[in-house]
Amino acid sequence: MILAWAFFGTTGLLWTKYYKTMWPNKRFYGERYWFVAHFNCMVMLVLLVVIAFIIIFVEVGGYSRADYLPYEAHPILGIIIFCCILLNPIIALLRPAEDHKCRPVVNWIHWFFGTVGWCLAIPNMFIGMDFGKAMVPWWATWILCIYILYHIIVEITLEVHQCCTHKKNKERRKKYEFQKRDNPKVRIPEPEPAEEEKQPVEQQLKALKNRGCHNEEAWTVNNGYKRHYQTSKNQLT
Repeated sequence: MILAWAFFGTTGLLWTKYYKTMWPNKRFYGERYWFVAHFNCMVMLVLLVVIAFIIIFVEVGGYSRADYLPYEAHPILGIIIFCCILLNPIIALLRPAEDHKCRPVVNWIHWFFGTVGWCLAIPNMFIGMDFGKAMVPWWATWILCIYILYHIIVEITLEVHQCCTHKKNKERRKKYEFQKRDNPKVRIPEPEPAEEEKQPVEQQLKALKNRGCHNEEAWTVNNGYKRHYQTSKNQLT
């Protein structure tokens, strides 16, 4: 359980929360890097949790009760976490296409079950480590505390970085959406996050040339930039 949640669970959440916009034009077997990493972490998480759940039920001979809190809450929280773990992959498999109107709702449900499972799993691990039958040494609790503190520091750092680059990434995304809307037949690479822009017109023309596009397609992109620049200039004046 500790390996499942402390490593695979936290790593999978970091990938899906902070790395969705990274490497937008690169794929691994047709999927984005963040999705591949998130998917593999979640698969390992589900497998380890299911195996641990079966081992625990076999060891204690079914559902067991404790006499007092917080130990009494451990099996109840464990079952809630297990249900979240089983429901989330099913929701992910049944989600509609990206352009479907129900996709945001399904994404929020997927996020809800994943977040609830993770938030309940962390305190439940500390409760489980305190059981005498687990035979966990006292220093293991402190190692887990240090690891959780490290995860919090990493998440705060990534959150600060995301806030610092939010405005720049938003502008780049708006420019990309404008180009995509103005040139629907031309495949335009998505913007890389938090990077300096250098000669965007030349970069797009070079990308089109490398893909063997015709001259009129390159002219369309170039003309789209000119119209965008002229529109922005007129709005300022």
